[in-house]
Amino acid sequence: MRIDQKLSSANLSEPNLREEAQRQSEERLRFLFESSTEFIHILDKNGRIIHVNPAIIKHSGYSESEFIGKRLDEFFTSGSRKIFVEQFKILHENGSIRQEFEFVCKDGTITTMDCSISAICNKQGEILSFVSLQRDIVKKEETEQMKSEFVSHVTHELRSPLASIKGFASTILADKEMDEKTRTEFLNIINDESERLARLIEDLVDLSKIEYGQIKMDKQKAQILDIVQEAISNLKPQYEKNKIVLKTESPQDIPFIFCDRDMILKVLVNLLLNAFKFTTERGRITVSVEREKERIKVTVRDTGIGIPKEDLPFIFDKFYRAESPEDEKKGAGLGLSIAKEIIKSHGGDIWVESRVGKGSTFYFRLPIK
Repeated sequence: MRIDQKLSSANLSEPNLREEAQRQSEERLRFLFESSTEFIHILDKNGRIIHVNPAIIKHSGYSESEFIGKRLDEFFTSGSRKIFVEQFKILHENGSIRQEFEFVCKDGTITTMDCSISAICNKQGEILSFVSLQRDIVKKEETEQMKSEFVSHVTHELRSPLASIKGFASTILADKEMDEKTRTEFLNIINDESERLARLIEDLVDLSKIEYGQIKMDKQKAQILDIVQEAISNLKPQYEKNKIVLKTESPQDIPFIFCDRDMILKVLVNLLLNAFKFTTERGRITVSVEREKERIKVTVRDTGIGIPKEDLPFIFDKFYRAESPEDEKKGAGLGLSIAKEIIKSHGGDIWVESRVGKGSTFYFRLPIK
């Protein structure tokens, strides 16, 4: 054994190991306490608040000093305060309670909380303090509703291509005498629906990862004009087939920005595809780039059918699709949601202006630095 290894082993004596383990444990607890999105109060034996986490401060509007030293039930409505007094007696006997209370925020807003309080005891079983963990019931119900709607949308979007694939495949297998032209036509439909299904799954995965911060943006120095040109080149065959005029406008002195090149390319492709879907043959689409102080603004303008005024506030929502007479051109309603999340993650903003029959204009801005 080397001398430095012996010294390392000697330093990590049993007392030192215990101290290090305790230190790491305390750091983990502190991190959980500070980063939790749920509302936490630490109470003394009499129910007075001795510590609060940032989430409850942000939610309630009270400062930490306004909490400390007061009984938890002082922040409840009168009805909930009476229930808390009764439950607090049970808490001392049983060590834990769970009850709904009405919490009053600083601005007077009342939030119904699902509150769990547990005792912290020493080795002799004596109560030292209490931990109160609270959840906003309304917010929880809204989250569950959003999850339910999301699953419903995904199921609906998956069902359509799967039904087509199954139907045409079954027909091919059942009809042994099918002519080659019809067979080729059905196989092309199966191929198109398979690609549609693959794109939908890829979009769902990308959106989920971006929303939950599982995709790390690889921001590097890039020229936005180069990204615009690449997006246009990728879609050029589709535009030429429909005789749509696609042009760019920009000054020559556009500065470099720091961004995830692939992600911004995805944004531009999504916006150009969206413009392509709703622009009629021989229409025009213009992409322009300009500088606005310390930001770069990109504009995608089309001469398409436009978006109804009532749809504009929801156009970036997941699975939302404005009514259109050309149903076959609709996608799953995820492209604009993905674009919005990518731009947000870059510290930028994205919005749209549109009039029915006059076309749509999508804008996004990115910081230069």
